[in-house]
Amino acid sequence: MILIFIGFFLFLSIHLLTLSKAMRSTLVSKFGLNSYKAVFSLISLLGLSFMLTARFDAGEYVKDLNLTFYSLRVPIMVISNILIISAYIPNNHLKKFFKHPMLIGIMLWSFSHFMFNQHMNHLLMFMAFFVFSVIMTVGLIYRDRFETIQVCAKPVNTLMSLVLGTGIYLVFLFLHGHIAGVELI
Repeated sequence: MILIFIGFFLFLSIHLLTLSKAMRSTLVSKFGLNSYKAVFSLISLLGLSFMLTARFDAGEYVKDLNLTFYSLRVPIMVISNILIISAYIPNNHLKKFFKHPMLIGIMLWSFSHFMFNQHMNHLLMFMAFFVFSVIMTVGLIYRDRFETIQVCAKPVNTLMSLVLGTGIYLVFLFLHGHIAGVELI
């Protein structure tokens, strides 16, 4: 279980650096953009790998499934995938409206998984991702509060986000058992 906390600390702390534009600029000017990105990616992957390694040791069974929201899991996950994909597609209405669609998508993804997992390590990992996405969303909104960037959203890019996000959801639906060890179909 300690691996989850170490992993979360590494993952969150390296991402919190991006909330300070001055800190990021200092690091980039000191080490170069490619070195900064390499270290950022390495620390992020290390933290993520610690969390995933600990997750596979399921830990103590702590709760029964809450079936109250069970029917909402599919729409939540479809929306989550669409939002995460829309973060990578430029000039779409979802990115224009939500500002940080990836973080909101991660929030929905982690909430949905938190609701339907029963083991301590799984719950801690999904709670960690939820807390991470909330902290980062609030931090980025605060950091960028004075910026007014006009985005010219294109309907075709929004449609691409919807189609690709739904398609990726369907891929995960069928491959979830191979990826996470839990069959969905």
